[in-house]
Amino acid sequence: MFTGLRRGAQVGLQKGCFRLPEQRANFIIPVKRQNVVKVYKSTPRLIPKGTSPLQEAEKRLLDKYDPTRWKSNLIDRKNPDCIKPGDIVRIRKEDGTTFVGMTLGIKRNNVSSTILLRNRIQGTAVESNFNIFNPQIIGIDILRRPIVPKTQSKLYYLRGNAKYDVGDLDMEMRKAERRRR
Repeated sequence: MFTGLRRGAQVGLQKGCFRLPEQRANFIIPVKRQNVVKVYKSTPRLIPKGTSPLQEAEKRLLDKYDPTRWKSNLIDRKNPDCIKPGDIVRIRKEDGTTFVGMTLGIKRNNVSSTILLRNRIQGTAVESNFNIFNPQIIGIDILRRPIVPKTQSKLYYLRGNAKYDVGDLDMEMRKAERRRR
């Protein structure tokens, strides 16, 4: 048995086995050819120096999906006319469908920003999540703001609570339009 690593540790070698000393090459193999490293011309920058590629991609997508910035202004917190939790909102699509609902929450995430609307249609609660920068959405109208602004950013407590839950908002809006005429 060989014992020499540290005190108490034992490394066992079987009978007839032995260790070889480390071997190093102390000579250089002569090479007759030279290594040539090709240097290529650098490619032009796709994004300006100092900007993040992710930010640049999001900026390009915003320019593509919202050139007039009206959708960006609807979710901008600094804008006084932005959508807030508790607002009654109508969303119009290209195919002519509309959805009216109370805003339960807004997720502000640049191009992937979404709005969660809740309505009660024929006694059944319906929640729908809309991507704000979806090209099929042609209009987002704020129909009514709450009398007392909501302090929470997400109004999930409205779900299942008969006292706070929304009624049939689409029907209420139609009745209000008839009264105005």
